[in-house]
Amino acid sequence: MNKTEQLTEELVYNKFNTEEALKKYISIARTKLWESEEILIEKYFKLGGRILDIGCGCGRVTFPLAEKGYRAIGIDICNKMIEGARVLAKNASHIPNFFLMDARNMQFDDNSFDGAIFSFNGLSEVYGEDNRSKILKETNRVLRPEGRFILSSPYFLLRYMPLFAASFICSKLMPKEERIGFGDRFYIKNGKECYFHVPKQKNLISLLESSGLDIVYSEKRNNLSKKDKKLDSFDCMFYVCEKK
Repeated sequence: MNKTEQLTEELVYNKFNTEEALKKYISIARTKLWESEEILIEKYFKLGGRILDIGCGCGRVTFPLAEKGYRAIGIDICNKMIEGARVLAKNASHIPNFFLMDARNMQFDDNSFDGAIFSFNGLSEVYGEDNRSKILKETNRVLRPEGRFILSSPYFLLRYMPLFAASFICSKLMPKEERIGFGDRFYIKNGKECYFHVPKQKNLISLLESSGLDIVYSEKRNNLSKKDKKLDSFDCMFYVCEKK
């Protein structure tokens, strides 16, 4: 692991593993599913199937899946997120299982899930193409044949170009082990250094396909649901994939 990769893992972990993050994501979990997510889940997930919620946070997606009759399991790498999910589970009518787990090395058998979802642009919080690839390959491994995977991701807009290009070019002046990839961004929010990745669509498609996942449908969130245009977050792209 190079210096930049180590630093970024610490930033991402610390971003979600604080008391402040716990309160925020407990509140987010209570907002439930986006309408666009409901549309895709009902269309592409087999009712009653075993569904994995990757990077589940405090269970915004996991709890509604369980309420709809899916056998839902949520995993997250951060203690605070799993702690929050288990607090909310105490008052839930349908209780999913939650596990502290690194999605790059899932502790599940091969072919053990009917579906998986990585929501809220979670993959973009993961530094480095190698790490993102590991998660997608693990997702493919745990899916049953023809299992479905729903991924949401930010998409690259022209207005982002100067910002990301400047960061990328400046990084070329740094030592090799500290350089960043195109689409990577370090920024300050509420006094804390943060990281986020906005992929080029063709690069993400290539990463999905090389992980053994065929894209069967893709669409922008705000095209799927007019209601979701009112959400307090940027539009994103949904990819529905099937295990090859």
